[in-house]
Amino acid sequence: METNNNQFTRFGQWLNESLSIKLGVIFFLTLILLIPAALVNDLVRERQERQQEVVEEVSESWSGAQVLAGPIVMLPYAKRILVNRNGIEQLEEQTHYIYLLPEQLEVEAVTDTKELSRGIFDVAVYEANVKMSGYFGPLDLTKDEILAEQVHWDKARMVVGVGDLRGVKTISPVRVGGQDYALDEYARERPFDNNLVFSPELNDRNWDKLPFEFSLDLRGTANLQFLQLAKQTQVSVNGNWSSPKFVGQFLPEQRETGADHFQVSWALAHFARALPQQWTAQEVLIRGHAAAASIYANVPPKSAQQVNSQAVVHEIDGFGIEFLQPVNHYQKNERATKYAILIIALTFLALFFTEIIARKRIHIVQYVLIGAAMIVFYALLLAFSEHVGFNAAYGIAALATIGLIAVFISQILNQKRIATIFSGLLVLFYLFVFVIIQLHDMALLMGSIALFLCVAALMYFSSRINWQGK
Repeated sequence: METNNNQFTRFGQWLNESLSIKLGVIFFLTLILLIPAALVNDLVRERQERQQEVVEEVSESWSGAQVLAGPIVMLPYAKRILVNRNGIEQLEEQTHYIYLLPEQLEVEAVTDTKELSRGIFDVAVYEANVKMSGYFGPLDLTKDEILAEQVHWDKARMVVGVGDLRGVKTISPVRVGGQDYALDEYARERPFDNNLVFSPELNDRNWDKLPFEFSLDLRGTANLQFLQLAKQTQVSVNGNWSSPKFVGQFLPEQRETGADHFQVSWALAHFARALPQQWTAQEVLIRGHAAAASIYANVPPKSAQQVNSQAVVHEIDGFGIEFLQPVNHYQKNERATKYAILIIALTFLALFFTEIIARKRIHIVQYVLIGAAMIVFYALLLAFSEHVGFNAAYGIAALATIGLIAVFISQILNQKRIATIFSGLLVLFYLFVFVIIQLHDMALLMGSIALFLCVAALMYFSSRINWQGK
């Protein structure tokens, strides 16, 4: 038994004193520490998901993301269709619709955005006053060979699409052709998932220009978007949010942002629009394009039973504003954890060269404890960033980790000067990662240059080490 203990002791001494073997063990330890680093990264994603759950919870009680589309004129008409019933062909009268899009649409929106807190999470919500005006061009019945007597003029509808009807606070009567019409609360026609429907009085006396205007107050969460339906679309939005993100298929023509305001405008032509100015169909459903799918985040998809098999679904390009949080510390936490292997590897290599310079061996268990301290850094960073912001949290976690490791190294080596130099290196490492996280376009360039310098320094110091021990 004593012989076995002596052999184990000699093996431990050889493992600790052999530079090549120890460097291999340190490399293996670095890889092992990536496992808890990955677990911390999973924790960051879990907190991100929790934040998204809070956004959904607030949306359920406040209102979801909003999209405004239209208005569209729908004119029902009688169409005789040849159908086969039990092997017998016969004419059947069906109701189809003429869909007419605006020639011009002008939208003016003023948003008042604020943050609602749910625990430690904040959600951007807004109230908006929106004014819509424009006009429809002439209706061309001859285009589809429709007679005026086929049209049910008394059932004419003007429809406006809204992302979440719960967010509509008030809506003014719509003025069409100089006459006001109140909202028809009982009409349930499409063409949008959620509709505001008016019933203007139209007749077979064609018009050259049919003007309209109305306004509505609504509220929503996270973003406000619009669908491009008119031949000429002009949208302007003013608000009090400092960090708007312009999303969708079209970038704004003009934009101005400040510390507590923004002003943005779009001017769009119909050339990229997926719909004609006028068309006929039995039933259609108009939705935002997949790129703007977030505008319907609060609307469950229609099942096959809910959407008529004859309905044609049209995807329209959307555009608008997403009200970003001023600081998304979860994204920065995730980026920081991706650099964990870099911090761990540089720290272990610096520690390896430090013990060679100090001519005093550091046990592999002590490497494990230092690695554990570096992993705890990321847990501290995530926890503090949810309360004091990312930058302050990074400073607190880094100082705590560096101070702990410095005191530990000082006790191991019993040389305060070397411990101070080693602490200075740790400060440089953590400062380097912090700068890289803050950069965007220059992150790859600066990171590559810094890594090249680190490799050069390692090559220089390794050339001065007697690896054979002779």
